[in-house]
Amino acid sequence: MEPITTSGASLAKTLSIIKDFPLWLLTAIALALAVFLVLPSFAGAVSENTRTWVTVAAMTSAIFAGCRFASLVIAEIRTYRLSLKARRTFHLTPTTRDCHWGSTRRQDSTITTQITVSLMAKNLSDRMLHLLTARLIKPKIDGEILTNILLIGDRQTREYGSVQMTGRHVPPDAIRALAITIIVRGVPKQKAGKVRPLPTVLSIADAEGNEQRVKVDLRPLDPNATALREP
Repeated sequence: MEPITTSGASLAKTLSIIKDFPLWLLTAIALALAVFLVLPSFAGAVSENTRTWVTVAAMTSAIFAGCRFASLVIAEIRTYRLSLKARRTFHLTPTTRDCHWGSTRRQDSTITTQITVSLMAKNLSDRMLHLLTARLIKPKIDGEILTNILLIGDRQTREYGSVQMTGRHVPPDAIRALAITIIVRGVPKQKAGKVRPLPTVLSIADAEGNEQRVKVDLRPLDPNATALREP
């Protein structure tokens, strides 16, 4: 039993060494061995018996090279995900029941669309979080932004205020309510008939330039209203 154990340990040690070979070296070995199988001028230099071992070695090297490439890709993906997580200073959760939208036609025949979103923001950092702006990503409405307000709720007073006017912030590892109101000149594309829920994507930014996107389906302010269209 001891020789088998020793042989197994040696094989494991060999595989451990090979797995740390540079990708370029494993690829070069596989290509070099493949030359003796593909090019006629080199193929004639090896016997049939040797050709079998060269084939096995080439395939083994190719497998190792493929596995080494996959391990490098996985490592890069993990590093990228960790870097994204490190840059995430806050997390957003929509309060769907308080998220609405509606369009209104004005006396000058223009249409404005109001979007009201309620979110819960959790500070993931160890510093004060100052949320400054909200940006409408989806749906795209090509029109002037008439109103863009982001307010942060106070847990004790239940009052809302902005960073700019009141210095309101979210303490480390704390959760605060956000109230966002955006009014845009224009209207999103909708099918004819009654208004429908509006899939929306917002981007919220803090004072350090970190942005987080959040998806939310907005309920119509008036479920019985008819979808408006630009004249």
